[in-house]
Amino acid sequence: LVLDITVSPDYSEVESDPYIYQLSPYETRMNDYRPFFSEGSQYFLTPQFTMFYSRRISDPRVATKVTGKVNDYSFGVLFADNQTSEADEVFSVIRLKRDIFQNSSIGIYYTSLQQGEERNQNLSLDFSIYHKNIYTVEGQVVYSYNKGMSRNDNGMYYFTFKRAPDAGLSCGLNYIRVGNNVDVKTGYVYQKNTQSTDVFTGYSWRFKKK
Repeated sequence: LVLDITVSPDYSEVESDPYIYQLSPYETRMNDYRPFFSEGSQYFLTPQFTMFYSRRISDPRVATKVTGKVNDYSFGVLFADNQTSEADEVFSVIRLKRDIFQNSSIGIYYTSLQQGEERNQNLSLDFSIYHKNIYTVEGQVVYSYNKGMSRNDNGMYYFTFKRAPDAGLSCGLNYIRVGNNVDVKTGYVYQKNTQSTDVFTGYSWRFKKK
C-alpha cells in the first residue's frame, strides 16, 4: 500500500491542457497530469461509468490518498478538501476490488461530495469476468443521491457480453442506460436521460493459419 499526502500543492510546472474548440453542448473530458492524481489512478477505474473525475478537485488545500494491492484485494481511498470561490468542497472516494477466478474481478465504489449544505453521494457495484480469452461479461450499476432531488430514475446501468475468438464466430451485446435524475458530481457523466442497445456479430478466419 502507498500513502500520499499533499498540502497546498503547486502544479505550475504540470503540462497545460490543449486548446479545444467546444462545438458540443456536452462537457469535454480532460486528462489529469498532476502527479498526486495521476499516480495510482488505475486503482480508481471502473468498467464503464467514471465515478471519480480528479479534475473536479481544482485547488486542493489538503488531500490524502491510499492505493495498492494486498493479496486479492485492490484499494483506492482518497479524501480531499478543495477550495472554491463559494465554499470548500470535501471529497470522499473509496474503491475496493477483489480478484476472482482468473483475470476477473468484482468491485464496490463509494464517492461523496459535500459543499456547505449540499451533499452528493454515489454507490456503484461492478464486475468483469473473462473466460478463455474469448468471452467477456461486464456490468456496472450506479445509484446517485442528491439532497433535495428525486430518487426516481437516478440510476445508471451497464451490461456487455462479447465473444471474440481469434478466428471464428464473434458476437456481442451492449446495453447502457443513464437516468434523468443522475448527477454524479464527483465523476464524469457527460449525458443524462439516455439509453442504447447495440448488437453485433461477425465471422473471421485466417489464411495458412498465420
